Amino acid sequence: MRTLLGTACIGLRGWASQKVWDALYPALGLANSLRRNDALVATLFGLWANTFTRGRVAESLCWFRQTLDAAEAYGDPVLQILGHYTAVVNYFYLGDLVNADSTRVICWRGTPRSGMGI
Repeated sequence: MRTLLGTACIGLRGWASQKVWDALYPALGLANSLRRNDALVATLFGLWANTFTRGRVAESLCWFRQTLDAAEAYGDPVLQILGHYTAVVNYFYLGDLVNADSTRVICWRGTPRSGMGI
């Protein structure tokens, strides 16, 4: 429910709204405790995007790391792709083009080409 509330807040108020954070942050603990990978994807992306679009690019680094940790813990390729995608964006906007490019290559090589449903 919290993830859906976060999505509604994004639609009504935009990614950078404090209400997005207020809705999604509690959802993270719930999704982890219930091992709901589907909810984790939307929650982690929303938290990363909220932090990133508020101009806190360096702070948003923790969210891509947490996404990659969750991908490893749950063996979820969608979380893995999301983690690498957000890492590329973070590195790019921090001006770290070497890491952005190397992470892009890792993401591309690690992406399954079928059966993902995305």
